[in-house]
Amino acid sequence: MNQQGQVRWNKVIFVDWHGVLSLDPFWMSIIHNEEHPLHSSLSEAVRKLFGEHDDLVRDWMRGNITTSQIVDSLQIELELEVVRKP
Repeated sequence: MNQQGQVRWNKVIFVDWHGVLSLDPFWMSIIHNEEHPLHSSLSEAVRKLFGEHDDLVRDWMRGNITTSQIVDSLQIELELEVVRKP
């Protein structure tokens, strides 16, 4: 803590969300790579989220719903080869 009682960190991680720091959309490296194992499911999820259900994104940004609620609403099922094994 510093003299004002505030916590100071030595490391900071910046996460850029869809046009905040960068003009690139979310997950561009996956969406633009048709060979990526998550390409199809993620492309469809992004289309739904920012097209049909953009109200969810606004509610999430305002803190009215959780990230888990967003993910659950997309009902994404991963193929077995995509799921990590312990």
